[in-house]
Amino acid sequence: METTDCYLSYTVSYPWLLGVTPQDVVAVIDEYGPDRVLIETDSAGILRSDVFAFKRTIFELYRLDLDLATIRQVVDENPRKVLNDK
Repeated sequence: METTDCYLSYTVSYPWLLGVTPQDVVAVIDEYGPDRVLIETDSAGILRSDVFAFKRTIFELYRLDLDLATIRQVVDENPRKVLNDK
């Protein structure tokens, strides 16, 4: 992340497959900042997904003391930037 303009995206809808935890997200934000981190769900319907994973992840980030502005950035603002949605 330090040497590219890439974003790091965490898919949270398949915790049973990918093993991504809110603690992983917080650790990356603590190390690199929230500017190019985003959280998303892959809801293509190909695999069984947890429809409440996104909301649960947001609550867990809050419980882990991530401030609201940072949570908003990684779940809303950064995805909008990537998709060029203002």
